[in-house]
Amino acid sequence: MPLKTVFLTGASGFVGAHLSDELLRRGCQVRCLVRPSAKAEHLDRPGIVRGTGTLEDPASYRDGLDGCDTVFHVGGLVAARSPAELLRINGRATGHLADACAALPRPPRLVYVSSLAAAGPPPVERAYRDEADRPTPVSDYGRRDAAHRGYYFACDDREHPTYWQFGRRVADALGRRVIVWPLWRWVGSTVGGVSEAVSQLTGSTAMLSRDKVREATAWSWACSGAKARAQLAFVPARPLDFRLRETAEWYRDHGWL
Repeated sequence: MPLKTVFLTGASGFVGAHLSDELLRRGCQVRCLVRPSAKAEHLDRPGIVRGTGTLEDPASYRDGLDGCDTVFHVGGLVAARSPAELLRINGRATGHLADACAALPRPPRLVYVSSLAAAGPPPVERAYRDEADRPTPVSDYGRRDAAHRGYYFACDDREHPTYWQFGRRVADALGRRVIVWPLWRWVGSTVGGVSEAVSQLTGSTAMLSRDKVREATAWSWACSGAKARAQLAFVPARPLDFRLRETAEWYRDHGWL
C-alpha cells in the first residue's frame, strides 16, 4: 500500500519529528495530532496539517483520520505520575485510536510504534531477545505497552555494547568526559523514590523514578533484528555512534540539553 496521506501522533517528540521529516521527503501529506501545550513549531511547514487534540479525546482527531491510508501512532507517555496515568494514555487511548480507525468506511493501516520496554529483557539463558519470546516487561511503563502482538524489533543488532561502553559512547557524542561508576541497585531505587515523592508534592512528573531504575538495572536489552530484515528488508542506515551524535545535536537544537 503506497504512503500518500498519513496521520501521525507524537510528532512533537523526538521519534515523531524525525518520522515527519521522512514522510515529507517521500512526498506524503502529513496530518499531525498535536497537544495544545506541545512545542511544535517545526511542524509549521508546507505538507503538514496540524490538528490540535489529545489521544484521550477521539472527537478531537476523528475527522483528521478520514481519507488517510496510514496512521503512525508514535505518541504516548514515557513517564507519568502513576501507573493509572500510563494505562490511560498508553493503553486505553491507543485502543480509542484503533477503534476510530476501524470505524471508518475505508480503515487506514495502523502502525503502532512502541518501546522495547514492552517486550522486556532477553531470557536469562539467551544473549538476545526475539519476537517469539514471551513478553516479560520489568516496569509499569513496559506493562502498559505490552498488550499488542505481531511486532518487529527495528534495531541495529550488529553490536551490543555493555552499559559501561554505552555510557562512554554517549559521553563522547556529547563532547563530555565522564567517570562510569557502578552503584548498588538500592541507591538508584532510593533516589528514584525521593524523586517520586518530590514530584507528588510539586504536581510534576519525575523522569527518574523507581520504574525507570528497574529498566536501567535490567541485565540486558539486547534484541535481534532478524525478523525485520527478513520480512521488511529493514537495514540500519547509520551506525550507533553516528546516531548518538545526531541525537545529541537534535536535543541541543530543541533545548532538551
